[in-house]
Amino acid sequence: MQYWFFFIIGRALGLRYDPMTYFVIVPPAIYLTIIPISMAGWGVREGVLVGLFSLIGADKPTVLVMSIIYGFTLIIISLPGLIIYLKGRHRVI
Repeated sequence: MQYWFFFIIGRALGLRYDPMTYFVIVPPAIYLTIIPISMAGWGVREGVLVGLFSLIGADKPTVLVMSIIYGFTLIIISLPGLIIYLKGRHRVI
């Protein structure tokens, strides 16, 4: 389902590809972010997305910005959970 976020961000940045393109390209990129060679997949996701989208002729800087916006969006939507976690009581057994 994450390809919809990429589709919306891509449309906002001017990438005029249909949802099926994102459905095919985004899942392998997200899957490859679990390889433990970077912090939370940063760099891997961008590299894979730029590489795969460049195969269909997409503008590389635009795809890079799309991936970075996606990453920052994940950080922003995770902040409420961090605040709840930090305010919670932590007990060490």
